Amino acid sequence: MFPSTAFLKAAAIAIPTAALLFALFSTLRVRVALAFRFPELRIALTVRWMFGLTVFDRVFLLRYEPDRGLVLYKVKHGVPLRTGRRRRRRLKPKPALIPALARAISIERLRCRGEIGLADDAAACCLLCGGLGDLLNTAASGAFAALRFARLPSGRVFRFTPVFEKNAFHFELDGIVAAIPAKLIKNLIGALLPGKE
Repeated sequence: MFPSTAFLKAAAIAIPTAALLFALFSTLRVRVALAFRFPELRIALTVRWMFGLTVFDRVFLLRYEPDRGLVLYKVKHGVPLRTGRRRRRRLKPKPALIPALARAISIERLRCRGEIGLADDAAACCLLCGGLGDLLNTAASGAFAALRFARLPSGRVFRFTPVFEKNAFHFELDGIVAAIPAKLIKNLIGALLPGKE
């Protein structure tokens, strides 16, 4: 016995609606990993959504080349491929959008570890590591307080270790942010159309 036409019509409406609601209220997680070692910055970007499925996974290299300046490469199968330059239309920034979106975003992890080396002056190297770490942590705390993220990581974000044997500067940053698309949309509408949220 086959289902009735009314049942099929109801199912055709209910199933996509349920799938859309599930997608809107599923957590969207974005992981960004940066690693800087002159002359290049490695950027790894991973987006997971709905049951932790990977919907975007890319690695880029931003490299300084003396004859070209800063060049962006997309890494595919371990091989850097130069990306094509595209002209994009410039959009007028809306200052209200940033704090509105930030209130819907949870920073689940944010950690930066690096090394600074001054071979000729160990004392200055220690002072530089401590001073730069304190400065960046203070700036990060101020930015977090101003933007009012839904959730913030605990502890110090930036920490630098002195290296006395050689001149060096490199760092690795690893961060994960999460948001529910429905809340992002709600806050976005509230920022663009005050009173319509």
